[in-house]
Amino acid sequence: MNRFLKTIWPLVCLLAFFVGVILYGIWAYQTGNLLLFAVGVILGLILAPVVHECGHVLAAYFVQMGCVYCKIFCLQAKRNGDKLTWSFVSPFAEDQTQVIPKNGGNMKRRAICYTLGGLWASGITLLILLILVIFPWSARWLFLGMVFYIAYLFLMNVLPIAYSAGKTDMLIYKGLKTGADIEKTMLAAMEIQGRLYEGKRFSEIDSQLYNTPPLCEDEPLFLMMLDLQYRYALDCGDMESAAMRMNRLASLQDYLGQEELLSVAAELVYMHSKTGDLESAKTNLEVCKDFLERETATSKRICTAYYFACGATEPAEIIRREGLALCDKERVKGLALFEKHLLQNELGE
Repeated sequence: MNRFLKTIWPLVCLLAFFVGVILYGIWAYQTGNLLLFAVGVILGLILAPVVHECGHVLAAYFVQMGCVYCKIFCLQAKRNGDKLTWSFVSPFAEDQTQVIPKNGGNMKRRAICYTLGGLWASGITLLILLILVIFPWSARWLFLGMVFYIAYLFLMNVLPIAYSAGKTDMLIYKGLKTGADIEKTMLAAMEIQGRLYEGKRFSEIDSQLYNTPPLCEDEPLFLMMLDLQYRYALDCGDMESAAMRMNRLASLQDYLGQEELLSVAAELVYMHSKTGDLESAKTNLEVCKDFLERETATSKRICTAYYFACGATEPAEIIRREGLALCDKERVKGLALFEKHLLQNELGE
C-alpha cells in the first residue's frame, strides 16, 4: 500500500496543483485579476517552505530544542558555536531543519511536537488563506494564488509515506507513536544529545541508550549511533571498542556526507596516534587537514595526540593548552567536559 501511495499520491497532488492553477488562472484572466493571481502563485512557492520549516523551528523552540541547521527556499542557516551563519543555496535543494535538544527527558512527546510543527504551521496558514479568499475583495485573488502550493506541500506531508527524498512528517509521527526501530534510535540519539547539552559526558549517560535496534547501514541514524558509541567507548577508556566502531564508520564512507568524512578521518588520526601507527595517521591527516586547522577543542585534541605520538612534546603541549582553553567556548557542556577529559589524560592529569 505504501509503495502504491508513494507513486500515485505525488502525481495526484501535482495534477491537482496544476489543474487548479490553470482553471483559476483562466477565471482570473477573464475577470482582469491575472496579475494579482500570478503574484500570489509566486508568493505561494516561496511562502510554503518558509511556513513549513518555520513551523518546525517554532515547535522546537517551545519544547526546548535549538536549531543547528535550517534550509528554507534559497537560504540556509548553520550554527557554528554561538553564531548562526546565513548563506544562499539552490531553491531546488531539499528543505529541512535540524535541531538539538537542550536537555533530556520527555523526548517522545517533544519529538512529536517538533515533527508535527511544520504540518501545524502549514495547515493553519492554509486555513487563514481560505478564509481571506471568501471575502469579495480584489486582494482575494492574491491569497487564492498563494493557496495552491501551500495546499500541495501540506497534502504531500499529510499521509504517512516514504518518498525517495525521505519520510513525510506524518510517517515519522507514526513511527514515534508505534515505536518503530528508526524512531526508537532517533529518540535515543536525541536523549543523549540533550544530556550532553545539560553537562553530562558520554560515559555518564545511561549505557542502555547506546544499545539501539539494528538498522540498515545506509540509514543516517545508524551512522550517528556508531559515532556516539565510539565517543562513549573513548570516554570510558575502552580503546578496543572505540577502534572497532571507528573502523566500522570508516568502512561505510560511501554513506557519509563531506563533513562526516572529514570528522571520521580526523578521529582515525587520533586513534592511529594513540596506537602508535604514525603511517596510517599521516595518511588520514592529509584527508582532514582543513578540519584539523579549525579552532575547536576536538581538532586540538587530535593534533595533541598526533604530536605526542611523533615525539614533538613542546608543540603538543602548546596545542593541548589551546584545546583546554577552547573547551570553555563549547556550547554543549558535556562535549566540552569530554574533550577536556581526553586532553587532560594526554599527560595523565
